Amino acid sequence: MNPRAVSNLISACALTLFLCAIFLLFPIPARAQSPANDSDAQLVNKFLDQEREPAEGLKCVIKSMQPFLDFAFRFEVGYIVRCPLREFAGNGSTIVSFVRVKPEGGTAIVLGDAYKLPPSVGSASGNIRADQLKDEFDFSGGFAAGEGNYQVEVLVANREATRICTKRWHVHLERKRSEKKVPLTLNDNAAGALTILPWSGIFDTSGSGLRLTVLLDAAPVNPYSQKLRAWDRSFLLSALSTVMSQINCQSVRLIAFNMDQQKELFRKERFDEPGFNELAQAMRGLELGMVSFQVLEQKQGYASLLSRLATLEMTDAQPSDAVILLGPHTRFLDKPPQGFLPARDGKGPQFFYLEYMPSWLLGREFPDVVEYVTRSLDGTSFKIHSPAELAHAVQKIAAQVKHNGKQAGVAGQ
Repeated sequence: MNPRAVSNLISACALTLFLCAIFLLFPIPARAQSPANDSDAQLVNKFLDQEREPAEGLKCVIKSMQPFLDFAFRFEVGYIVRCPLREFAGNGSTIVSFVRVKPEGGTAIVLGDAYKLPPSVGSASGNIRADQLKDEFDFSGGFAAGEGNYQVEVLVANREATRICTKRWHVHLERKRSEKKVPLTLNDNAAGALTILPWSGIFDTSGSGLRLTVLLDAAPVNPYSQKLRAWDRSFLLSALSTVMSQINCQSVRLIAFNMDQQKELFRKERFDEPGFNELAQAMRGLELGMVSFQVLEQKQGYASLLSRLATLEMTDAQPSDAVILLGPHTRFLDKPPQGFLPARDGKGPQFFYLEYMPSWLLGREFPDVVEYVTRSLDGTSFKIHSPAELAHAVQKIAAQVKHNGKQAGVAGQ
């Protein structure tokens, strides 16, 4: 056997051992992308650092996305992995994904995730998967970082075929001139998981805090995207964290919903710090979400959902002091018929809509269905373009809402 063949055989054996070790150590199914344990990180580092002969790999495409500053005042760096389904066994294969981030002059981190691929397409269920129709499976990942220079390496592997796909690129992160006054929550050349959020988890137990309800629209930042990506989920969680950090809350009721699926996704009557992970897991299910024919037939189903959620808040035996609808500008722009708008009798909580407007929608900021519903409730809408505008809007809400005859305070005041 010639030296090159021997080298390829050794590389193949090493790859097989590496993947077997990874799948033994990495739990399936995994939670949302999170720091790898020491054993996983050592294996990933060893594999990415070694020189090896090119081998047959997964025919996947790893695409890096444009970083942006999120509402937790940190940069989000994301990527999408797309793989043809024919690359896998087709019977619920499992793949793992790791990203190693090396800050310039900082400490490298390794984050890991696992995905269960959908089984073969079946028509009996009456459901349609967009990724199956395209014969393609895709997922997203990312990390949070401060300003600086970073080397990013992504490794994707599947259990059955013992093959991998990797990509390496560099990214420079720096605030724009208009963002220079925004204090970042991560130091320069420091990176972490998107799931780490800057909320203390502390509620105001003095009796002066607000009873708050947040109706979270679990929708992509891009209103025309068909999936809720990793950065979409992180963006929503960071906005929620900012709201909860800047309002003195006695309690928070959290309801997450999705208008495409016309259903409530998550509810927690007393939302707390562990609730962030629970909410993240509930939204992660939308990465491979299904839409039934029955939902598609309900043309005003999304408006009925909003009306029902608002009515429940107004008729609750112990209503909140304020209800905040929170989410990005939606693709549902038609004003619902009067019969689909909730009726307001002057009682119940005050309603507010914090609507994030992506920069590419400047000049095309038309009302969406959530804004129409907010108007019907005599509520106030705020169009948000930046973290600073979100903070300012939250301060206005806190100043406007009264609780037990007292002016609601802003956290930290």
